[in-house]
Amino acid sequence: MKVKSRMSCPVRRKDGTWTTVIKEFEEDIPDLGRKELICNKCGRPDYPKCKETVCEAWKYHESKNNNSCKS
Repeated sequence: MKVKSRMSCPVRRKDGTWTTVIKEFEEDIPDLGRKELICNKCGRPDYPKCKETVCEAWKYHESKNNNSCKS
C-alpha cells in the first residue's frame, strides 16, 4: 500500500546554522495484515511478541500514547 508521510529533516544554512524543513514523501509498505502500520513496515516474523520485547519504535509509540492521556 502507498503511504504518504511527512518528515522533519535538518538543513544547514549558508551561515552555518541549522534549521529543519518538512519533506513529504510516499512510501510503499507491504500489507501483511497486521493491525499497526509500523508492524507492516517492519515485517518481523515473531509478530506480535516482538512489539513488547524488541521493538524500540513500538515502545516509544506506546509511551507517547500513555503520557498523552495523563492530566
